[in-house]
Amino acid sequence: SATSGTGTSELFDDYEEGTWTPTFSAGGGGSDAWDTKVGKYTKVGRKVTCMFSCQSYSGSASLSGDITMSGLPFTNSQRQYVGDYGIYNMDLPASASGGHMIFINNNTSWYLYFDVDNANSIIFNSAHLKTGSYFEGNLTYIV
Repeated sequence: SATSGTGTSELFDDYEEGTWTPTFSAGGGGSDAWDTKVGKYTKVGRKVTCMFSCQSYSGSASLSGDITMSGLPFTNSQRQYVGDYGIYNMDLPASASGGHMIFINNNTSWYLYFDVDNANSIIFNSAHLKTGSYFEGNLTYIV
């Protein structure tokens, strides 16, 4: 306790750490193929902070269309911007300005977006993947 009080509001009794696996689906169907897909999380009270890493896309998958990601360890309470990500070896449009955002629905589905100009963002699509693609990021949300 930080004070001499004995109130229950001072107790730290809701803490959890664990792992999770990011999963992918696409609007046009198909399956994904990554050499490594890992995630770690820490939950304190209602706040969940997750890290994910998807490394070395094999290019042998048949994903088609906009990509939806899922597999988060807890259900989100509302649709919200929750984090950002970094990329390597992606086939992005020449107009992509470099801003990356993660939005989560009010469940365990989430979407990766990137800026294409000062006014528009587009959702991450299977056409942006190529052999050897990587992406990693962090997201924080409330359950």
